[in-house]
Amino acid sequence: MAYYTIGSKGDEVKKLQQALTGAGFDAGGSDGIYGPKTAAAVTAYQKANNLTQDGIAGTQTLGSLYKPAMPAATQPTVQKPVVQNTTPATNQISSGLTNTPSAVETALDNVSPQRQKANELIEQLLGGLSSTPYNPATDTSFQAAKANLEQSADREYSNVNADYLGNQSGNFNSAALQIASGAKNDLLSQVPLLQGEYEDRYNTNQRNKLNDTSSMVNMLLGIDEADYNRTTTEEDRKKQDFLDTMGQYSDNYQARINTVEGDNDPSNDYESPYLKAARAQKIAGMEESKLSAQDKAVKQAFEMWETMGYATPQVAELLGIPVNSRTADYADTLADNARAAANSSDENKSTLTTTQYFNQAKALADEMVETGESDLDGEAIMRPKYTKEQFDTWLASLPINDKELGDIMDAIDYDNLEFYVAPVTGPDPRYRRTQ
Repeated sequence: MAYYTIGSKGDEVKKLQQALTGAGFDAGGSDGIYGPKTAAAVTAYQKANNLTQDGIAGTQTLGSLYKPAMPAATQPTVQKPVVQNTTPATNQISSGLTNTPSAVETALDNVSPQRQKANELIEQLLGGLSSTPYNPATDTSFQAAKANLEQSADREYSNVNADYLGNQSGNFNSAALQIASGAKNDLLSQVPLLQGEYEDRYNTNQRNKLNDTSSMVNMLLGIDEADYNRTTTEEDRKKQDFLDTMGQYSDNYQARINTVEGDNDPSNDYESPYLKAARAQKIAGMEESKLSAQDKAVKQAFEMWETMGYATPQVAELLGIPVNSRTADYADTLADNARAAANSSDENKSTLTTTQYFNQAKALADEMVETGESDLDGEAIMRPKYTKEQFDTWLASLPINDKELGDIMDAIDYDNLEFYVAPVTGPDPRYRRTQ
């Protein structure tokens, strides 16, 4: 069964909106556009039916919603949500934690007609987003550039032929065709690279459009904490305490994830997305040769999440976080987690200082050994002990960050170091072996 989320459109979305309205949840009409009102109605339905509250109409939610209705005597009565339908889609789905409205938010919704107008504008903005993949056939700019390249290839073919005939006094044979065809093919081989450049531009524009839309949504609703005073609840404090101390699980995030998801205690569900994001961050920092196929996919998904700034459905599924989760919402947590992991007591972690690592690097770079040969004056010929590959492997093994590594490389003048290069053939004939 398909799933529907912010930005989905069509008759199936209209059917979903009608079903939600019929079940007592305000989806904001049935226009066939999955906007923030529809997402809020789905979340409210999920909460009332003990389903995962992520605002996404997936298999479980649709199966529950479309099942035969219960008799009127046992049909549950659900109060129409007040604030959820005003939470911006980008924040509602990305948080995946709680939809409990504050007193200030409730008051704003009850007294401000501007909120309703803002929702209508948001739906229009989200409706304008496109998830259509890049199609070079419909990209007129790419087609024009491609045509110019093909014309250049044809001109090169003609010019080479003309030069060949001119140099050969009119003799024309298969060699001329081969030379001209090679020149033409050299240019045509650039077409895939050209297409890749235009595809990158398209994807960048799509990401920028999504970011701009998200910013405008947040601006319209005025949801930043600085805009109003939030009422601090016990649940807020509990979540913050968890985020402040999450680094304690850095040795084995999966164990804590298993505990949270297996204890049947909904009050701890907010932990899971953060733990899974931290686990993915840890995997992304590991050597790829040590990763399983599944972990390699997680590493790639995490890097894509960092690059794009939000989680697509595919990335969210691999990482185990809500769809559309923004990296900005996890940035502080992941930074704290990385510091905690770096400072954890690992038996394999060295306690040497950066200065000591520099001294080691300098000593290794300067170390020389005899080659077993001598020069014409009888002096032993010396060479660096280590190859560049050996030295780089040692540098990469140091438990230091990129800045510290860069400082060490600058200090030892890495770019001008001399390394041993193993001979491919025999010894240099200019030298004789020491007797």
